[in-house]
Amino acid sequence: MKPVIIIPSILFTLLIFFNLTSCKKESLPIELAVVEISDIIVITDTSFVCTSKILNDGNDEIIEKGVCWSTLNRPVIANNRTVDGKGSDDYQSTINGLIQTGVYYVRSYATNSVGTSYGEVMKFQTMEGDGKQVIDYDGNIYNTVQIGDQTWLRENCYAVHYQNGDNVYQTKKNTLFEDLYMNDTTSPVYYNIKSTSYYGETFTWHKLIDSRNICPTGWHPADNSDWLKLINTLGGYDIAGAKMKEVGEEHWHKPNVGATNESGFTALPGGYNNSIRVGLYAFWWSGGEEYDSTNALGWFLKYDETAAYNFYADKNVGMTVRCIKNQD
Repeated sequence: MKPVIIIPSILFTLLIFFNLTSCKKESLPIELAVVEISDIIVITDTSFVCTSKILNDGNDEIIEKGVCWSTLNRPVIANNRTVDGKGSDDYQSTINGLIQTGVYYVRSYATNSVGTSYGEVMKFQTMEGDGKQVIDYDGNIYNTVQIGDQTWLRENCYAVHYQNGDNVYQTKKNTLFEDLYMNDTTSPVYYNIKSTSYYGETFTWHKLIDSRNICPTGWHPADNSDWLKLINTLGGYDIAGAKMKEVGEEHWHKPNVGATNESGFTALPGGYNNSIRVGLYAFWWSGGEEYDSTNALGWFLKYDETAAYNFYADKNVGMTVRCIKNQD
């Protein structure tokens, strides 16, 4: 009778063991994977190469992995990404087509059936290269032009953040000064306004001189000495404006006297406060140059003249800004 009692007991014990083992296996939760960039291999003027590793697959198969990047902090795969295979092995990622001297944010990602997880954000800057393009905190891409021994951006500043990420304006309120033609919508003050955003942002003088810097890293708002050097390089006050103005009448009011843009500066008639004298005048602040406690210096060009003029305006007026590269 003994064998009859022992065998069921053993079978019962084995069944319990297998049951517990099976339950334990099934109870492992499937979670997001854990991933991180492990090494930066190379940074060039237009590319970035790194390696990443899967620290934990979340008890599930990794169906996609790579890195994602952006000019803004905390990039996600909806911005830009590489796809570097499946599985839990270490992997290498290459990002191409970046802007020279551009500041970027990158992090690794891994996707399983639960979703996509991200590693820590890394910040890097591409090498200077030939310096023909520059990027700011907001991701605005600027072209550069060499005039004499100065390097200028060819576009007015578009920044809405300082280079540390702080907002330039919480609420933008440039002082709106009355203009002789403001209520006459047939006047050339309102000539050919398609989109004032084409001409760049406008800034009050105090935003211009803020140490957090509205210009890309390595650049600064042109000050009066920068402007004077440019004007002299282009032959003096009387003719410099013609060599700076964009050619044609798409943006400048006709006849856009003398415009050749032979300097490559490509001056645009943004007026001021994004609404007044657009098409007629190009106004720029001169960084750090006070006229008195209320006013600061600036420069302007006109649609019907070839000259460049120095002037002063109330510091609360919104005018465009042109950036120039820092000199060693």
